[in-house]
Amino acid sequence: MSLSDHGKVPQALQVTNLEVSGHGSASTSGSIIASGQISGTIVPTYTVTALSDADATLTAAQLLGGILSIADTAGRTLTTPTAALLKAAIPRCKVGSSIVFSIQNTGSSATVIAPGSSVTTIDTNNTSDNIAAHTTGLFALYCTLASSSPTFSLYRLG
Repeated sequence: MSLSDHGKVPQALQVTNLEVSGHGSASTSGSIIASGQISGTIVPTYTVTALSDADATLTAAQLLGGILSIADTAGRTLTTPTAALLKAAIPRCKVGSSIVFSIQNTGSSATVIAPGSSVTTIDTNNTSDNIAAHTTGLFALYCTLASSSPTFSLYRLG
């Protein structure tokens, strides 16, 4: 995903909060399922989570917020939640369900993102898990199996 993709709707989109406006009015509680042509602009809402300068296991809620920031003073390891916790955090999780998030490293050392249980890092250049000092990494967790024993793949997007 690049900056030019901002505001575009991917083929599979999960929206946790939806506001409908325009002709008439609409309200709902629970789920909205839409098919066919949907037009308009989607403006994502992000939560910025400041992480402590320490190794940590990230929560699904932190990842769903979209932006994590760490000012590390030494090499730190951030571990994704387990695949089971990721599946539980995604309503109606199925193969292809994804969480996209960024990690901003404002510190002086590299931060590494490590896979939790049943999460596999897809590493095409042996550096996809490394977020160098003063850089930001963009990642996606992609559901590859949504059974009672789910699996996810961790991809570095940028």
